[in-house]
Amino acid sequence: MNHRAKNNSLATVTATELIEQDVQSSPELVGHAAKLCLFDELEPWQQDNHYLISGYVRLTGSVRGCVASLAYLHNESVNIYSHLLPGLSTLWYVHHYVATKLEIYPTYFGWERFNLMMFAMAATTCFAMSASFHTMKSHSHDVYRSCNQLDYFGIVVMICVSLISIVLFAFHDHQGWVLVFTATFVALASVCTVVTLDPQFRSPKYRPFRSMMFSVFGLSGIFPIVVSIQVYGYTEAIARTHAWWLLAEGGLYLGGAAIYALRLPERWGCHSHRQGTFDYFGHSHQIFHVMVVIAAYCHWRSLLGAYSYLHENLVTGVTA
Repeated sequence: MNHRAKNNSLATVTATELIEQDVQSSPELVGHAAKLCLFDELEPWQQDNHYLISGYVRLTGSVRGCVASLAYLHNESVNIYSHLLPGLSTLWYVHHYVATKLEIYPTYFGWERFNLMMFAMAATTCFAMSASFHTMKSHSHDVYRSCNQLDYFGIVVMICVSLISIVLFAFHDHQGWVLVFTATFVALASVCTVVTLDPQFRSPKYRPFRSMMFSVFGLSGIFPIVVSIQVYGYTEAIARTHAWWLLAEGGLYLGGAAIYALRLPERWGCHSHRQGTFDYFGHSHQIFHVMVVIAAYCHWRSLLGAYSYLHENLVTGVTA
């Protein structure tokens, strides 16, 4: 038995003992505990993170069973609600804000509200797809695969709309650049959508290509900032985009992705008596989800700043 297998076996015993203790001390948990299983009991296609030992929802084979999992605690609960709740509230909040709190300048054109709402709809789509995937992944292999594809599609929508929304404000007086960037982002989004949804790209040999395309798509957001510095100068470029919020957004995305890829902090507990500590709360995927939500808020602040700068500095005195 190799070192990792030995550690996993010890962790499984520890997790099993903890579950048994919880059930004995709280009889009402018997029904819920029966719906959960350990990592070693999962089907091979379900085994993603061996550092998470317990708390997995057993295969349900039904939509009803998956939806019912919303009512009890398991290791996907935080993943679900960390995006379900923002998904339900984002669209309402932004609609309320633009309808009642958004400052309407004398130079207001009319499309600005739509731009802000477009971002809200993209964020809601991304969060909804994510929450749906984490809810339905215990249904079956086919449903898992389909919902996983939709989860990635939600990410594509979020990236594309986020990039276009800031460009529409920051480059308002240079429509040529708006067209160039919009066409570029839509083209990259289209390629990423194809490699996400087309069955022929599911095979392992296309995994490097899929990863490369998503990386290029995400990093393409750097180009508008570089161009704005070249066209407007550093100070004005920062002011037009409220770039510090964008940099914070990018840092959160990259930091969250790194934490998720490194499986931190659950990796740190795998060789100690604290095995299984992060199964339900605080593991890498949950941290990533929270950082994505905060990043979306940073983008929202950038959009509001860019909207104000547009009307206070770029189109002052222009008749709407």
